[in-house]
Amino acid sequence: MKLQTLAYQGSLSPPKLLRFGKHVVVQVAAPMNAFVPLSDPKNQRVLELLAAWRKVAPTIYVWDYTCNFENTVIPFGNYYAQALHIKEMVSLGIKGYYGEGCPHPGVDMIDLKTYVAARTAFDPSVRAACLLRNISRFRHSQAVPLRRQSY
Repeated sequence: MKLQTLAYQGSLSPPKLLRFGKHVVVQVAAPMNAFVPLSDPKNQRVLELLAAWRKVAPTIYVWDYTCNFENTVIPFGNYYAQALHIKEMVSLGIKGYYGEGCPHPGVDMIDLKTYVAARTAFDPSVRAACLLRNISRFRHSQAVPLRRQSY
């Protein structure tokens, strides 16, 4: 059995003296820039937080926000960056990922984001561009030639 706790807002910084055992999972919900890689200077604070948590807890999950919660019907085109975030998290030793997306079916192409995130988490070597191209061909095969002409 595992106990999961959330590092969020007031509890975002790791404790200075406490160390967590192997049965504790800390899920870090750090505000990150959703449109650039974690390695970008805009996400430096997130990387520092994850590194600090890795020193005190053996199992870290990340809670990511994948849509604009101020207006959930506006598209939030972070498909490529979300895939990069997952790849970078794997290389940092992060063991779990939760991407909280739009709560409304069909809005912000949430099914596409879920597909890209799941495939990237399953196989971090896969490229988001290939996934997007494949699902586009599968779902919109008759419109692909017309879409290519429009570019």
